[in-house]
Amino acid sequence: MTEGETPTEFAHGENYIVATWHNVLMMMWTTSITHDGLDATDRAGRMLERQYKDNQIALSISHAKLKLPDDKVREHAGRLIRERSNLVKLTVTVIEGDGFWLSAGRMVMTALTQLSKTRNKSVILRSIDEAIPLVQPLVTPKATAAQVARAIQAFRG
Repeated sequence: MTEGETPTEFAHGENYIVATWHNVLMMMWTTSITHDGLDATDRAGRMLERQYKDNQIALSISHAKLKLPDDKVREHAGRLIRERSNLVKLTVTVIEGDGFWLSAGRMVMTALTQLSKTRNKSVILRSIDEAIPLVQPLVTPKATAAQVARAIQAFRG
């Protein structure tokens, strides 16, 4: 990969990785969503805000083994989503995997995002491949679908 095609790691903790690529904020959650991870995500989003203002994309990738967050973590995440909703054009959440419980989890997440009353578009998907055509048209500076795919795959590892 050439310069500018690889996401820049912003923060890395026990259960999360946060990176940026162009105007895309990337988060990956492995076993749990934590306050530390949410705070790192907030700092990275504020950094992107200085350059991209209200033209940000949030991409969150959750592993199949991710535990449901407790009430305090959900409240923390909800507050950050509401505070930043006017700066983020698109929020993509990928909950990887197949099966009944993962499908049910995606349905619950979809219902929750629709009830959150944010102004940005929010989608819940089952694979990174589904995210690429949604993210690509909004990337600044412009990027091809292949560049977006490579960047997400490099982040995903």
